[in-house]
Amino acid sequence: MLAQTPGTYTAYGSGCGASGTVCNGHVPNGTTLYATTLPNEYAMPFSVAAVQVVSGVSFETKSTGGTHTVFARIFAATATGTPDLTPLAEALLTVGPNQAKWQAHFDKALILQAGNYFASFEPYEPGQSTAVLFPAEITDGANTRTGSYWRRPTSTAWSITGIVSHPSFDILCGGSAPLKFTNMGLPEINKTFSFDLSQGSTGSIAVGVLGLQKLGVDLKAVAPACWLWASLDLLFPQVVNGSGAGTVSIPVPNQTSLIGAQFYNQYFMLAASSNALGIVFSNGGEGKIGG
Repeated sequence: MLAQTPGTYTAYGSGCGASGTVCNGHVPNGTTLYATTLPNEYAMPFSVAAVQVVSGVSFETKSTGGTHTVFARIFAATATGTPDLTPLAEALLTVGPNQAKWQAHFDKALILQAGNYFASFEPYEPGQSTAVLFPAEITDGANTRTGSYWRRPTSTAWSITGIVSHPSFDILCGGSAPLKFTNMGLPEINKTFSFDLSQGSTGSIAVGVLGLQKLGVDLKAVAPACWLWASLDLLFPQVVNGSGAGTVSIPVPNQTSLIGAQFYNQYFMLAASSNALGIVFSNGGEGKIGG
């Protein structure tokens, strides 16, 4: 029998791994961010002279207000010098309202051969077309880099642009993939659902979180690219298994008073050498109980 009020579950935010080191990119001499809300994805060029194993990317930018999560990408250059239509890799990038270098970590290490590439981020959230981030363009920058391209959310084609001539971005090598959070099943009374961890380190201690409040605490000062997404009301410690995974199963009581209740989940994992805090974090999840 189908629930009269179906349960729902939605992932949000981004996770983090161990911070990489800067191995490429472009940092112009300047501080002023270009404040345009054009909904353009700008692809900014960089070249690789020898094989690089890339774990992530960071961009100098900020949101137009609040916290937003978008896609960051790496593209290969085509024979004509334009970005390819399909990215080599993409990752979730969460950005706050303060101008800074904001990091994204790829799910798998990306091996770049010698050649030409582009880094980009969409300035709008998935499924949207309104810009919520500013371009990584430093208007008072002294170091110029030509050859950036742009495209709109309604198009896959790239066009050359002169706007992003002083891009500020880093390509990151080393580091590790972000912790990933998913759910199995939906939260409904008299049923069991789980929230699951992947891409953890075998044998490490991970902790599943069930919180009553949705958070967005930026941990950049001690753990770059990491966010605390849920309040720490109930904690479920465990040892990450041989597949780098973990799970927390939640049997929802058969109580109609629970229908409509919301809760929030996340994982964090002890990782001593990952950052100053020694902890990495997954993305978050938001559930509403049905029945």
